[in-house]
Order: sequence, then C-alpha cells, then structure tokens
Amino acid sequence: MNNKLCAAPFVSFYTGLNHQVKSCCAMMDPIGYSNEDTFENIMNSETSKRIRRKLMNNEFPPECSSCADYEKDTGEIAGVRKFSNRLVTDTSFLDRTLPDGTLYTQAPVFLDLLFSNKCNFACMGCDPTLSSTIADKYTDAYDILFDRKYPRQNWHNKSDIIDYILKYKDSIRLLHFNGGEPFMQTEVHEILDVLLKHNLQKQIKIWSHTNGSIKKYKGVDVVEDYLQYWGDNCEISLSHDLHNEKGEYVRFGLVTKKWEKNFQRITDANITINIHTSYNIFNCLYLCDLFDYYTNHLGHKGGSSLTPWHNPKPFTVPLAQADSEILRAANEQLNEMKMKLVGCEDNVVWNINENRKFLKIKWDDIEDQKTRFVKSISKFDQLRGTNFVETFPELRCLYEN
Repeated sequence: MNNKLCAAPFVSFYTGLNHQVKSCCAMMDPIGYSNEDTFENIMNSETSKRIRRKLMNNEFPPECSSCADYEKDTGEIAGVRKFSNRLVTDTSFLDRTLPDGTLYTQAPVFLDLLFSNKCNFACMGCDPTLSSTIADKYTDAYDILFDRKYPRQNWHNKSDIIDYILKYKDSIRLLHFNGGEPFMQTEVHEILDVLLKHNLQKQIKIWSHTNGSIKKYKGVDVVEDYLQYWGDNCEISLSHDLHNEKGEYVRFGLVTKKWEKNFQRITDANITINIHTSYNIFNCLYLCDLFDYYTNHLGHKGGSSLTPWHNPKPFTVPLAQADSEILRAANEQLNEMKMKLVGCEDNVVWNINENRKFLKIKWDDIEDQKTRFVKSISKFDQLRGTNFVETFPELRCLYEN
C-alpha cells in the first residue's frame, strides 16, 4: 500500500517568489523557474520526474520534507497533502505517468498563483517575501525571528499564466489566488477579467485567501464586479486569528469593524466563506472565546478551520512549553474546545487531536526560540507603538522571564 502518494506533483503547481515554480506551497525547493522555461516543460523537468518516481515508490523526496517531518512528529497526514489528494477523485493521474516519472499527458487540475507580496497588513505569521508592508517597515523584527536576510523579489509574468490557463481550461478545476493580499494585485483582477471574457466562471472555481480588508481596489468592487459572478463556485478563505485588540496586534493592519462589514458583504452575496484560523502562541489561550465570536457574534454558519501555524518558529504554539502554566492552560482550551465541537457541522475543521500533537512537539532549542520571541516582540512594539504585555497579559511570563 502506498501511504505517501501525493497528487500535487502530478496535477498542480505553485508559483512563488523569484519565478520559482513548485508542486505545492509546502515544497521546500523549486521544480523549475518560469523565467527560464515554460510551465509545461517545468512539469516534466528532471526534478519533477524524480519527485514523482519517489512518490510512486512510496517514498518522500527531499523536497517534501516539510510534510514528511510533520507526519513523523504528529502521526497525522499533513494538511497540504490531504488537500492535494482531495483534488482528484481517483488515481487516474498515475495512468498518464511513465515509470520514469514523465507525464506523457498533462491534465492540470489546480494552480496556486502568487504574483506579488503587495499587502496592507504586517501579520506576525508572515515575512517580507509575502507582505510589502513588512518589507517596507518591519524587516528588523523579522530578521530576529528568521536569522536571515531576504532575497530580492521578482515575480511571474501573468501573460504566460493566462495562456496556460486558457490552454488547459478543460482540465483545470480550481485556481487559488495567494498573497500578499490578492485583491490588491492587478494581476489577479486581469485573470478574473479573462475568465469572465471566456465565460469560465462556472467551469473554473476560484479560491482566494484574503485578510478581509479590501472592499474596492482602484475603483473595482471586489464582490460586485467579480465574486458575485462565480457565486457558489467561489470560495473565500478569510484569514483571522483573533478579534479586537488582540487580533489587531497579531494581524497588524486589521480593523475589526471593517473586517466584520466585509465578512457580511461576502456572506450576503451567497459566496462560500471559510474562516481560516492559524493555531499559534498568541491565540492558544483564547480558542473558546474565538469560536464563540465566529458562531455567536458573527453568526457564521459556513466552514471554519484551525490549523497549526508553522512559521515563524518562535510564534508557533510549542513555545507554550517554555512555561508550565501556559502549557496547562493551552491544553485546557483544547479540552474545552473538544466539548464545544460535539455535534458541530462537518465543515468545522478544528482538529483538536492534530493541534494537540503539534502543541506537544519537543524542541531542543526552546531557550533560543524564547529569546528570539522576546527580542522580536520588543522590536515589534518599538517599531509599531504596540504593547504586548498590555494586550496579552496571560502571556506576559513568556516575555518577562
């Protein structure tokens, strides 16, 4: 039995920083570069073929180490691999693959498109490559977290991607617009215009992560001029980790009342909304309050998910192990949430067992990560005029000790 097979290298690709093309957003190294070759050739590059051979032989290739490590640590299938395998209804993609890993017939199903780091937020779980606000104002704080400098940024040619979409429009079922903030990117608007021009809005589903702040961009109304034409063939993942002053600290740039109004506009347009919450050190003590906010205050009846936040490492939830009381309280929140979720709809994907396993991951360098946490928080507060201890009094011991 092949329990390591992943459909992504067979039916999808992700475009990222500096023309990198990967099989998925979690892949560590690229399979090619869009400024050096076509997407079709990249899908059959020597790297791509080797990755497919490994997976067909029930092995994780080195490029897939992020999923492999996560699955080893938690015993759970990594979320990206689960998503990729849900893209296809069977393994017929293997029938289009030669033993050496060559795709002799290409039939892409999913494209994950990132055109720019343009974004009006500076979220704690992001970095300069994915937020122009961070790159312009807050790199000093992020250098502490990652202990590295960030590369020069170049991006993909949208016309090549548009040509590829139109060529494979009969097999492509889903486009994901990544960011940055996708609805601040003119490239996304131009692709949506092309899809509407070719009457593909009911054939190709669109999915976008968004910080929920954008109503109009350069005079274009995101809902009225675009999303309503897709209706239920569109899914919006609203990124959200906390609300009011705590949420505005973690997702710096968030204005809760504005976010709530945009949430309601999208809901009223009958567009599918999934509230995507990243489980992290900042919200690990407030999960029950957050869930009540979604279900009671917002009255959200659609999907929601709680998945581990993997980077920056000092802001991930295993840091709770640095203080026994915070760790106890974080586990208690998971216990209470498990009770709250009894009888909830299937589309509420708050996998408590998976998140608990992530909370328990042991770090050999926890003292170093705690030091990075303290130094980076201090720098953030200095640069932004915020106050961590006042905003998160229950977490102050992580900072003050």
